[in-house]
Amino acid sequence: MLATEVPEIAEDLPAVQLDPPDRVFATDAIVEVGGRRVELSYLGRGHTDNDIVLVVPDADILCAGDLLENDAAPSYGDAYPMEWPTTIERLAAMTGERTVVVPGHGRHAGQAFVEEQLAGFRTVVSLAGRIHAGELDLDTAAGLVPYPVVPARSALERALAQLRGELS
Repeated sequence: MLATEVPEIAEDLPAVQLDPPDRVFATDAIVEVGGRRVELSYLGRGHTDNDIVLVVPDADILCAGDLLENDAAPSYGDAYPMEWPTTIERLAAMTGERTVVVPGHGRHAGQAFVEEQLAGFRTVVSLAGRIHAGELDLDTAAGLVPYPVVPARSALERALAQLRGELS
């Protein structure tokens, strides 16, 4: 399928060797990478049901993956919008005075960026709740989300699916 979708890499694909993980964890793990301590944490569902956060303590870096996205609206395609704010609250507690937060997309940032993203996730949850309760229509709510209309609508639709119990 990938060869069809990205034909310019098709001839290189047979040489790709998949290296599946040989260690799993539920909430936290510590690994050594090149003599450097790397802390792995699962903080809950958000962008997907399996995002992890990496902290490199001696480098003052927290890698958030797609739990945070800079320079673009967050992607809600596989997300759990109603849980995402709680996950980001846990992440925010980890960032503290950390100078570098690396999102899954876009420029690195800091604590203020994390708080800004959290506010957006909370807005989606609040507005989805109001739509679900019949207090607001989807089009009006999409205009109140701090993202462009198309991703805002996608975020709200995914949150509504979660509220209706359609996501496990």
